[in-house]
Amino acid sequence: MAGGGTAVLCQVLSGTGGVGKTQLAAHHARTAWQAGAVDLLVWVTATSRDAVLSA
Repeated sequence: MAGGGTAVLCQVLSGTGGVGKTQLAAHHARTAWQAGAVDLLVWVTATSRDAVLSA
């Protein structure tokens, strides 16, 4: 795209408690941050839709 568009990437992890979702998400976030692949990194406790929107 010559005009410099914006790309929004999203990953969703789901599953029951204790299967390692948080550790997987933390590893992915840390790796992306250290590689300089992201300009902004926000960690949100997503207990509900409202919690995500307010964060």
